[in-house]
Amino acid sequence: MNLLLIKIGKAWSVLRRDGLWRGCRRVLVAFFGLFRLVAPGDVLFISNGVGDSARYRTTNVAEELRQQGFAVATTVQDNPFLSSYAKKFSIFVFHRVLYTSAVAKLIERIKKERKEIIFETDDLVYDPQFLQHMDYYTKMNAWEKKLYEHGVGGEILADPYVRIATTTTTYLADKLREKGKQVFVVRNKLSKADAKLADELLTTRPALSTSQDGSLIHLCYLSGTPSHNKDFATITPVLVTLLGKYPQLRLVLAGPLDVADSLHQYAAQIERLPFLSRREYFAKVA
Repeated sequence: MNLLLIKIGKAWSVLRRDGLWRGCRRVLVAFFGLFRLVAPGDVLFISNGVGDSARYRTTNVAEELRQQGFAVATTVQDNPFLSSYAKKFSIFVFHRVLYTSAVAKLIERIKKERKEIIFETDDLVYDPQFLQHMDYYTKMNAWEKKLYEHGVGGEILADPYVRIATTTTTYLADKLREKGKQVFVVRNKLSKADAKLADELLTTRPALSTSQDGSLIHLCYLSGTPSHNKDFATITPVLVTLLGKYPQLRLVLAGPLDVADSLHQYAAQIERLPFLSRREYFAKVA
């Protein structure tokens, strides 16, 4: 019940932040992700949601494995049929999965089948000693913090049955090796659809400059989650100095981000964009 209430709370936050149309679209994508068909295969990726972290760490990796001839599926941990998948795959990759009763049941069934479990992470959120330093964690409600008290998937990582881990960087790999795991670095990559979209935009984009004389200089900060306020604050003093010194500078801020009052005096030089669709995001980068 607590997990359901947390999901409802997150959906409400998305609607308030992104507006009714954009927010509903994102919430519906997440909802229907619960019931996505999972056909038997070699590898099953399990994520705690359908955001960009899951996109890069499960969906895109699954696509690459399929190109190598593997039968791969992806799902989310809230899938109501989750525990029934233990017999359908040989390898199970758990990406940023919260340790709920349903996840525990699946893991026990996997162990009985003597199949492989791989722990996957792209952040230090699995270790509770680091959570207190994360801005997003401080804004969680008490129920949500309860689920994170052992870290995101920390119980899975601590299980001696789990021998292998994958991650994004050598730094994280070294941290995971301290836990006694065999670690492989799997870099983030674009999907085939992303690459095709990028190619289309590169052939149709307008001139790079938005002014005829090319005098404007754009700095862009494109945030995908509401968890980077503290990170952005570290560069705010420098941005204030630059905006004051160079009137031709334009600061483009996209996605959920709170900015300091010190930037408000340069509102005329700042462009705020909402959370963008994939195509809109790529077009803005181009």
